[in-house]
Amino acid sequence: MGDERTTIWRFAEAELDARTHEVRVRGQSVGIEPKPLEVLRLLLEHAGEVVTSEEILDAVWEGRPVHEAAVSNAIGKLRRVLGDGDQSLIVTIPKVGYRLVAEVERRSDAKPPVRLGLQAGDCVPGRPHWTLIKPLGGGGNAWLAEHAKTREQRFFKFCAEGSQLRALKREVTLYRLLREALGDGAAVAKILDWQFEQTPYFIESEYVGADLRDWLDAHGGPGGVELQLRIELMTQIAESAGAAHSVGVLHKDLKPQNILVEEVDGHPRIRLCDFGAGQADASRLDSLGITMLGFTQTLAHTDSSGAGTLVYMAPELFSGGSASVQSDVFALGVLLYQLVTGKWQPIASGWEADVPDELLREDIRQATNGMPQRRLPSAQLLAERLRTLPARRAEQVRQHTEQERLQQARRELDRARAKRPWVILTGIVLVLGLGISTLLLLRERQAVQAAELQRNIATQFNEFLNRDIIKAASPDYGGRYDITLKQAVISSLPEVPKRLAGSPLVEAALDLVLADTLDNLSETKESIRLAERSATLYGDNLGADDLRTLDAKIDVVGYRLDVDPTENLRPIFQDTYARLERVAQRNDLVMLKAQLLKGWLAADASDLTTAAQIWSNILKDYPSPSSKDISKQIDKARLFYAYSRLPYLNECATNTSLVRCPPNFVFQGSMSIIET
Repeated sequence: MGDERTTIWRFAEAELDARTHEVRVRGQSVGIEPKPLEVLRLLLEHAGEVVTSEEILDAVWEGRPVHEAAVSNAIGKLRRVLGDGDQSLIVTIPKVGYRLVAEVERRSDAKPPVRLGLQAGDCVPGRPHWTLIKPLGGGGNAWLAEHAKTREQRFFKFCAEGSQLRALKREVTLYRLLREALGDGAAVAKILDWQFEQTPYFIESEYVGADLRDWLDAHGGPGGVELQLRIELMTQIAESAGAAHSVGVLHKDLKPQNILVEEVDGHPRIRLCDFGAGQADASRLDSLGITMLGFTQTLAHTDSSGAGTLVYMAPELFSGGSASVQSDVFALGVLLYQLVTGKWQPIASGWEADVPDELLREDIRQATNGMPQRRLPSAQLLAERLRTLPARRAEQVRQHTEQERLQQARRELDRARAKRPWVILTGIVLVLGLGISTLLLLRERQAVQAAELQRNIATQFNEFLNRDIIKAASPDYGGRYDITLKQAVISSLPEVPKRLAGSPLVEAALDLVLADTLDNLSETKESIRLAERSATLYGDNLGADDLRTLDAKIDVVGYRLDVDPTENLRPIFQDTYARLERVAQRNDLVMLKAQLLKGWLAADASDLTTAAQIWSNILKDYPSPSSKDISKQIDKARLFYAYSRLPYLNECATNTSLVRCPPNFVFQGSMSIIET
């Protein structure tokens, strides 16, 4: 019987060429994955016999732990390729195994295997000026060679078998694709030449340096290299793999031996190598005009269950799953774990105890998730997470600090609760005001800047409440026990501009919150001062037409009208309203506040008909409020409109001889009249 690697099997309307690993059905080559291909060959060897599932697992998966459905998945793929939909070719024997029932013809053209017999000191076959120096890696097929005159060193990879030749051709094809698609920036070892005409076949590559493991060992082992440098190397590896993925190339055997480290000006630079087990998008090869050397149709869409190194293989590959970006990401996650821990060991249960850094632990966990759909979606994302690790750590510290500040504020509030119940009210009032500012800020077109500004405002609110108001009311911090809420707030106001020097937008926003708080405490004159300062700060920094500047001016008009109803505020209001109409959307909270104030001004000027019409229009224009803050303003409009329809108030507004009705009576006096 001939060597099975030179056998051609013919059965039904199909044939398997064991020399090329190619399956043809009715003369047409069809795609098939490695594991189903091995299962087919096993069934052909035992044609007419029942091959149990256990025998298939032992022969094809060689005792590796795989999912129980691996065999049935492989059989299903075989049937689809062979057109055996009715299962008349491969018959299932329930609870036992499978039997191939077709007549099988086997033709063998055996040739004695070619042995290379390469030794140090020999010339490279076909390259008389190059001398083999030493083997690299196991197997004796990879060699470091040196030029006799120039002393330049290069890397040669040899083979003598047809199946190994396909791997070399595939490596050349993928290298050409990467170079064509990514240019000189492709972080892969350059293939300079190849010889595929006669044995020994070989490819000739530049020699850039040792592989990752040897390089680290030469520098004291993984643990002997600073963690920051190890993370930088891992970042480069992930970026290189991500670049390959971006052009449709899977490596499928990412491990330290296939990662070279080149020293450039004293800095290590990563180069990926050995894409012999890789996979390419055939359409991408066609678009670049690259011949598919080493890619028969059978192997153009292969999975990685038959290739790769066990330690770095993703779980889904053991059950016959197809290779994907996520399976390469899994290998990268294992590499990251090894580089972080400084140990060349598999990732196993309890590995988290070896990684004290919380962020790195999370990166490894997401890269090596057992379910590919829950794994990091790309190598590039892993690279980005590693590249931004310092910023992520800074943000983590900031969040922890903020959390501690919040907890401290809660403790201070708890301590003050029994002594100063009104402190709780202060917090509520300030938070309500802060909520309105939040809505305004999130309306900004520059969402990132607005979110950062809002975070600063929240921090300063926390500082103001914790350091100033509570301390002013607590003897434990030098405050007065008998101080009132209004006194505590007002006495704390001078600290705001001191603390926020250099942060005018944060100061302006906080001023509006405090102005609203003091207005609720009947300290409207101080509210006017704060609102005017807010409007000035916003105007100086954002411009007169910015929505926040106009919002502050609307508040100024409202507060001033409360203090002196006889003051002529129409010019200020009309200018502000005209600007609002140009920049605000129809349902903006600021525009709604301005419309309410417009009605207020009309009512205060005894034009109750116009005021009622304005408030009525608001109710029609806002049938479904989009937020709580807008809902509160709508409730005000509904109440104001109801007041405007009271007969007594209408008569008072038109006939002042009945009683003494000053112009501001209609609006400001309506609440007390209704209440009585």
